[in-house]
Amino acid sequence: MFPKIILSMSLGLGFFTLIPIAFTTAKFEPYALNGGLVSAVAGKDYVIIASDTRMTDGGYSIMTRDYITSRIWDATGVSSSASSSSLDGDDNDNGNGNPYGGGLNSDGSLVIPKKEASVPASYEIDENDINEGISIKTSFTQCPTFIASAGCASDCEALKRQMRSEISAHKYWNHGAGTLTPSGIANLLMMTLYSRRTFPFYSFCILAGLDASPSPSLDEHGDEDENENEDGNAHVHVYDAIGSHERVAVASAGNGREMLQPILDRLFATGTEAEADGEIEIANSKKSKLNRDDRAIHPSEQRVGLKLLPPVETYVKCNEREAVGMLVRGYRSVAEREISIGDNVVVCVLKRHWRGTGTTRFETEVLRFPLKKH
Repeated sequence: MFPKIILSMSLGLGFFTLIPIAFTTAKFEPYALNGGLVSAVAGKDYVIIASDTRMTDGGYSIMTRDYITSRIWDATGVSSSASSSSLDGDDNDNGNGNPYGGGLNSDGSLVIPKKEASVPASYEIDENDINEGISIKTSFTQCPTFIASAGCASDCEALKRQMRSEISAHKYWNHGAGTLTPSGIANLLMMTLYSRRTFPFYSFCILAGLDASPSPSLDEHGDEDENENEDGNAHVHVYDAIGSHERVAVASAGNGREMLQPILDRLFATGTEAEADGEIEIANSKKSKLNRDDRAIHPSEQRVGLKLLPPVETYVKCNEREAVGMLVRGYRSVAEREISIGDNVVVCVLKRHWRGTGTTRFETEVLRFPLKKH
């Protein structure tokens, strides 16, 4: 609001007066923060991606409590075999109104299970909770790559449509011969976001996927050789709004990220028992010794041939059941303190299954856990 000065002359008096008049101008607001807290965890042979389902108008008004359309979506457009488990409905629609079968809608977004799962305080998820109809399982012959985005819902939806269109065109250019790898999709997402740097998508993204690598080599005992791939087959990349990204083991973005990220870092830390109890190891009376982060990689070990590894390990060392339990625990902690986070957290677990014939299949499992409904 800027005051405008109007010069006027009073008739017959012969003097000038200054009259301030205030004009209001419309303020251009192209963005709206619709909330959303997304996160991902990379394991050795699995990835987990999660989001809450509350959508707000940027304030205290809740627009919907079951929004997932542009929060978590498959970027590759791979087809599923629609082998899923559900308590309600038949095998064709999985009881969730999805005529395409499986845990994905036709636009690549996740199908939210109708029933809620529960996580005990011991991190572990009961096996019955996974299999008694509260999860949706889907099998794929090609590995899907998921992207989670939070921020302005319209920008997230526009980004989803543009990414899926680009990857679909790439598949047809190659006569349907497979899809991009997670690293290729990560670079494509980076270029897409950076191309809009002058008027960016108000979308904070996380990418999660698995390398479609051949069957693992076995050691002398017949077990999988853990040293074959030092940085793991799981990829998790976290982005800002203009495409800068980093490959990490645990990532979060969106509203409440400042609270969720340190919680997940602490829960997934692989420190000593003294660190877990909040103690500092005292070497002697003159100085204290702080234990080094167990996930940090020494600079001399970061370069392998022409490949430069990240400065930290890019996967966690727990199994997917423990990871889901810790992830949900983190969301429940944030939901107690952030008004825009709540209602439900939808978790998608992507795993690889090796077959004796040398082929692999990928399976997603979608679960829904309750959060605080304030």
